[in-house]
Amino acid sequence: MPSGPYKGNNVGDGVGGQGGCSGQGGQPGTTGGSSVAILVIAGQLTVTRSVIRSGLGGSGGAGGVGGQGGHGTPGYAPLQDYQAGAPAPTSACTAPSDDVYQVGCAAYGGLGGEGGVGGRGGAGAGGWSIGVLTASGAGVTIDTTTKFSLGKPGVGGLGNGGGQATSGRVAKTTTLGM
Repeated sequence: MPSGPYKGNNVGDGVGGQGGCSGQGGQPGTTGGSSVAILVIAGQLTVTRSVIRSGLGGSGGAGGVGGQGGHGTPGYAPLQDYQAGAPAPTSACTAPSDDVYQVGCAAYGGLGGEGGVGGRGGAGAGGWSIGVLTASGAGVTIDTTTKFSLGKPGVGGLGNGGGQATSGRVAKTTTLGM
């Protein structure tokens, strides 16, 4: 550094560094699988004097945790040098050797803040437990002596903001829209 009486002279203000970028959002949770005892894709099915059993619906997955925010950038050099003949400041003051004014980097802008954590991903819904699932256009007839023994539906996963996704349902019969 050239010699000179730079210490304590008037120096313009430096601009603060930019804040870090926000973190990426978390991955979405997966939907729990459904349990279907009988699937009727086409035609007509008649069920008499039977017990229809389905298993448990799968639980929905939790949404992924968001990523960490990025680091802020260092502050910038003073906007203007009021001391004639003073050396040009560096773009950032990160070490004593960078401080051409010998004022503890006081004229430089501060470090930008850390970026925020990304949001948690949405949760997956719980799976259903279904006795008879019929495709659109197919038919099913079930007599009154037929019994159903259906498993529990899956619980919805945890998602953004601590909320819970929709849990599955239990249905003796339902039709799949196409």
